[in-house]
Amino acid sequence: MADYERLAFVDVETTGLSPSENRIAEIGVITVDGQGVERWTTFLRAGDPRSAVEQCVYAAQRSANRYSYGGNARVTDIRNVDGRRDGYRVHGRIAVNTLGRTWRNGDRYYGNGWNGDYRGWNQNYRGYDSGSFTCDVRYGRVVGLDFDGIRGLH
Repeated sequence: MADYERLAFVDVETTGLSPSENRIAEIGVITVDGQGVERWTTFLRAGDPRSAVEQCVYAAQRSANRYSYGGNARVTDIRNVDGRRDGYRVHGRIAVNTLGRTWRNGDRYYGNGWNGDYRGWNQNYRGYDSGSFTCDVRYGRVVGLDFDGIRGLH
């Protein structure tokens, strides 16, 4: 083995495996020499507000689909996107089809879903359970998803 004055080990953490879709989230370097070991690391705020919203919409709908009739949950609007040092927090509204009625028309009794309590602005989703969600994206990944006001989702 050859003698080296100094060795450097570089570690790169990414948000996924696709260079066109994912980003670098963290870079770390360890150097070793006769004096000892030095460590350096930095986190990068991966992504932008638009990609954070897209990730949160996908995560919220996918999670809520498990509790809906026929996999019908729709994010109806995004209320706020807060930038943070390490990512974003996205607040939005979601409607969940709990009784299997069509999304566009409901039925003649407003869908009869949870007493017709849809409270959003889009009346195409009337008659379905609705509420809000908060999604945290850190370093380009969804790390937290909370629902409020939808029965069965937390």
